[in-house]
Amino acid sequence: MRNLSNIWFFLIMAILLFACTKSENKKNIMVNNLYENINEEQNNIKNSEIQKIVNESTSETTLESENFLLEHTDWVNFVAFSPDGKMIVSSSRDRTIKLWDVDKGKVIMTFFGHTDQVGTVKFSPDGGRIVSSSFDGTIRIWDVITGREIKTISAHRNGVITIDISPDGNKIVSSSWGGMGPNNLNRIISIWDVSTGQRIQSISKNSGDILSITFSPDGRQLISGSWGTIKIWDVSTGMEVKTFSEGNNSVLFTAFNPDGTHIISSSYQGIKLWDVSSGQEIRRFTDEDYTDCVAFNFDGSKIVKSNRGEISLYDVTTGKKIRTTSGFIGHTDWVGSVAFSPDGRLIVSGSRDSSIKIWDVETGQEILTFSGNKIKNN
Repeated sequence: MRNLSNIWFFLIMAILLFACTKSENKKNIMVNNLYENINEEQNNIKNSEIQKIVNESTSETTLESENFLLEHTDWVNFVAFSPDGKMIVSSSRDRTIKLWDVDKGKVIMTFFGHTDQVGTVKFSPDGGRIVSSSFDGTIRIWDVITGREIKTISAHRNGVITIDISPDGNKIVSSSWGGMGPNNLNRIISIWDVSTGQRIQSISKNSGDILSITFSPDGRQLISGSWGTIKIWDVSTGMEVKTFSEGNNSVLFTAFNPDGTHIISSSYQGIKLWDVSSGQEIRRFTDEDYTDCVAFNFDGSKIVKSNRGEISLYDVTTGKKIRTTSGFIGHTDWVGSVAFSPDGRLIVSGSRDSSIKIWDVETGQEILTFSGNKIKNN
């Protein structure tokens, strides 16, 4: 009987223990569920607040970027197409360089770094880099994809007038501003190694500031324009090869035609075509008193030039002006830079009115304008 009582005691105790344990487990589950709900709600609130902050920050950044990226705030000094014709690079007196998408009509990137106005900007032959010059005395090389500054060359303490990059992309040529007096030795042409940034050739020049300098299509020669002369130089030796006389006149721009047999020059006496081998003037396209810049198309059959705010097209063979229906009318101030697209169908121009315009070569009609906070399609 006593054993039976013990059995019942232990049985009752087991039942009570089981009941307590079940109740405690249930209570723990309820508490855990409550904590989970609280944590989930806190996370939802936290995530919502974080997302709100991110959205506000992103919205503000986007607006600021768009307002800033879509404009040059001062004169546009230079414009150039990329080798594939899909992009345009521009430089400005506002110290920035901008990369534009031709098809979308939008700014891709703005490059910062120069501490004075940016002069010449050009793509490397492979289109992967941009080379720029500035009155701050430096030449800078930029990565087109990342926008990162790859290299800075402290070139000329008086400022860099202009630059060009060789057809193989391995050399840069630059010219410097001189000081007072006709024999100032700061007026030099320098050739730089792109990979090292070191000067590999220095050519003395003391008859005036060298306003234009360009590599020949084969990269073996240079052509420079300054007061009263156009000169051809040997790149490897730095020796003068030939001189073309421009009289008492400043040469503002020079360029080889695509096969290197002829040279075009612009000056206060208009535009002239020269034969490289003989050094003789072949043709004069215009007698206008001032021509800012001039450029060949891809096959050398046409040239485009700007005279103050006017853009004109010429046939190289006949020397006659090509009439267009719209006449490239649109800029409201001097046009300082013009260039053909690689396929010759488009012209890009940059002006002191702070705008960049793209034109149809056949009609002279304005196709696209990059200006201020707006992009205008016509």
